[in-house]
Amino acid sequence: MFVGVTAKLRAAAYYNRRADRLRDGRAMRVVSEHETKEEAMSAAAKCFAESVVRGDALLNKCSPMQRVCKKPCVYEIVDEAGRRVFVGATTSWRSAVDRHRSCGRLRAKRSMRVVSEHETKEEAKSAAAKCWAESVARGDALLNKQSPSQLGPKKPCVYEIVKDAGQRVFVGATTSWSSALCSHRRRGRLQDGRAMRVVSEHETREEAMSASAKCWAESVARGDALLNKYSPQQRGPKKPCVYEIVDEAGRRVFVGATTSWRSAVDRHRSCGRLRAKRSMRVVSEHETREEAMSASAKCWAESVARGDALLNKYSPRQPVSKKPCVYEIVDEAGRR
Repeated sequence: MFVGVTAKLRAAAYYNRRADRLRDGRAMRVVSEHETKEEAMSAAAKCFAESVVRGDALLNKCSPMQRVCKKPCVYEIVDEAGRRVFVGATTSWRSAVDRHRSCGRLRAKRSMRVVSEHETKEEAKSAAAKCWAESVARGDALLNKQSPSQLGPKKPCVYEIVKDAGQRVFVGATTSWSSALCSHRRRGRLQDGRAMRVVSEHETREEAMSASAKCWAESVARGDALLNKYSPQQRGPKKPCVYEIVDEAGRRVFVGATTSWRSAVDRHRSCGRLRAKRSMRVVSEHETREEAMSASAKCWAESVARGDALLNKYSPRQPVSKKPCVYEIVDEAGRR
């Protein structure tokens, strides 16, 4: 899936996780170590060329899969069932790919395809507008800013994010529907199987904020699993604590210590460790930060000894090469 070169393997692992290349079912492995950065760069170029010839589905910027189109073009993003979720125009395919990947539109089980190529940017933009209008008329669930699902209300409003079963996971107020959508999509709150719905519209921002606070309090009292900063499960403990992140099967994938539960939640969500089907749980509370750090180190050592597949920087699963090296990212079937 990817081949690269780095002098700091842990930093590369973090970078690739943030760029969504390194996720569930994929692993990052060392291909070869070198004495100098130049040797590693040369070996990586050779490794990349062999991979392209072999036909690996690489995510590197210069690979055929990423280059795709040299001219201005109209493109679409489709889900696993082939339904269109976005349509746009670009003069730089790679930039469009990176932009949609970073904001969460282009992710696992979605693909980006060329609809048509054009000679000029203006022709491409005109064709994209026509393509978008046809898509809206057909009823596609588009994520474009101007599509019905993105436009939402013009007034300040209270909104909720619900799971596919209708359980509320977030409640808030906004004066800009499309901005709120983008913000929640980027933070991972609005993902596949979730929808954002209007609860009520108001004349002023203050009225919307007040109604949102009331709505939130009712939701907390009802026991909804909210992702809001001030909801019970986001507040967490007030004391320094040791915490773990576990996957859907309850296996530990991270262990750490923090003095601010909300900051830790936000940090792990933004770098992709805390996502759908994973949860963050308190292991133990302590009186001081030092006690929590010490307990966390002990907890981590026990986890490593037990063989947990940890994503911590210093765990065996995180590559630890000290020299400049060539690395690859492979999927669960071992394909690069």
